[in-house]
Amino acid sequence: MKQLKWLIAVAAATLCSHAQAQAPAGWICDSQGSYCIEIFDQQVDRSQLQQSLEYSDSVEKPILIAHHTKKYRYKNKRKAKRPSYSFPAKRNGTGRKVFIFDPSRIAWAAYDRSGNLVRSGRASGGKHYCADVRRSCLTPRGSFRIYSKGGPGCKSSKYPRPRGGAPMMHCMFFYKGYAIHGSNNVPSHNASHGCIRVRPPAARWLNREFLNHGSTVIVRPY
Repeated sequence: MKQLKWLIAVAAATLCSHAQAQAPAGWICDSQGSYCIEIFDQQVDRSQLQQSLEYSDSVEKPILIAHHTKKYRYKNKRKAKRPSYSFPAKRNGTGRKVFIFDPSRIAWAAYDRSGNLVRSGRASGGKHYCADVRRSCLTPRGSFRIYSKGGPGCKSSKYPRPRGGAPMMHCMFFYKGYAIHGSNNVPSHNASHGCIRVRPPAARWLNREFLNHGSTVIVRPY
């Protein structure tokens, strides 16, 4: 009987491995068909889970699913390497939405007003030395608040020097011109002039659906 259940589970996961295949009943797969979740609790928001799968990349998906093991079973057909960073599923709620950037882990996390982890991913902050300005470009550490937001066409007024113009899509400013923003270049090290780079889909979600004016931004030490 156990062997039969195992064969059924393998067959279901195999169906999900084809990008164009429709997910079998009780499962949700991403558009590439490589990452699937088997739903155990039928009360969950399937559309939100589907959106989360699409927004997260191969590194972020294991973290996304790890916080829901009681409700879902995670199937990773690509066997992506588990990321070296992680955030607790719960922190003390503050009544405000919180964005945390940890430059030592090259990662960000978003917590709701009650302190529940909603989403996390890769981020790149300011590097230790910027040759073009001949000084350190570390992202300011501490606790801040979002005070201004821009759309997909947001651009830097300073970089590259001398006229600026670098894309800062879906920018969210939190301190003296420093912002969280989308970038197509989010390497596995801190590489910016001080802003916090996240992937474009993550920036869009943070800007449009999660962070508000007054939301908390916490930058941890390097």
